[in-house]
Formats: sequence, C-alpha cells, structure tokens
Amino acid sequence: MVTKILPLLLAAGAGACMALQGAVNSLLGKGIGLVRATFFVQITGSLLAGLLLLFPSPGSFAGLGRLPWYAFLGGPLRPCHGVDQRDPERDAY
Repeated sequence: MVTKILPLLLAAGAGACMALQGAVNSLLGKGIGLVRATFFVQITGSLLAGLLLLFPSPGSFAGLGRLPWYAFLGGPLRPCHGVDQRDPERDAY
C-alpha cells in the first residue's frame, strides 16, 4: 500500500514546491529586480547542488568527455528561462 502512495505523495510535494518557488522568486524579483533575482536564484541553487556533491551518489564526472557539445547547453540556457518570466514592475498582481 505504501509503495503505491509514496510516488503520489512525492509528486504532490514536488508540485507544491514548484508553486512555492514561483511565488517566492516573484517576490524576490519585485524586491531586487528580475536579473538580480535570477542571478541570486542560480547562485544559491548552485551552492546547494555543490553541497549535495559531498554525499555519495551514483554517477561520476568521468563521462563528461563522451557527451555531445549540446549536452552542456542546459546551464547557459537556464538563466534565459528565468529572465523571460513576467516583469514584476509591469505585471504586478
């Protein structure tokens, strides 16, 4: 029973976190500006991901050389997604 409900609970939690993230990031953008908010979010996310590297996990960086060049575009494209969001000055709630 628990094995059937756990994935649903995890999905619901992830959805709630995504909604909360959007609201918090919007508030941050209104307070410091959209580009600065995007920068702040990327830096804090990178620091958290860096901390996670301290714990054992599957995978390694050894396979980076075997990936196609476009596999590395996720990082540079992410700020574009953040900057194209609504303008908090123009689209205030």
